[in-house]
Amino acid sequence: MARTTSVHASRAARDPVGPAADRDEGVLVVGSGSLTHNLREAFPNLRAGRRQAEVPDWVEAFAAWMGERLAEAFHAAGVPEAVFQNVFLDHQTTSDLIAAKSFGFVNFTGSVSGGQAIERAAAGTFTGLGLELGGKDPGYVRADANVEAAAETLIDGAMFNAGQCC
Repeated sequence: MARTTSVHASRAARDPVGPAADRDEGVLVVGSGSLTHNLREAFPNLRAGRRQAEVPDWVEAFAAWMGERLAEAFHAAGVPEAVFQNVFLDHQTTSDLIAAKSFGFVNFTGSVSGGQAIERAAAGTFTGLGLELGGKDPGYVRADANVEAAAETLIDGAMFNAGQCC
């Protein structure tokens, strides 16, 4: 996007993270995610030439199973194993890797305390962070709205995918 005035010209650019930016780091995606969440993160990263390491919530067996199936599908489609990985890390190892600047960007979906731990691990590294923290999005219902339809939509939104979508 570029804008020019008689006084100056300005430009906003989105620079990719990882190999597409001539950097060796990739993207780390951490959190308890649904299939839609994992795909929402994976497709743009892979299209941009970024490597991605997926770290499913180690407590949630389904997220781990799903991450393995997703990695298998990408590898079967020709994505090299070094480009998309599903890895199992404990909290300390994840923090250590972030602190060691092993990734060019860390995306986390989860609790506020989890986000704070990632922020502490990344302190001073200038590693980019994307943090989606803490619970559900609020719902606003206007006074002139169909209250029954609004209630049904809000409940569906809150419970979709077993409540794992914000």
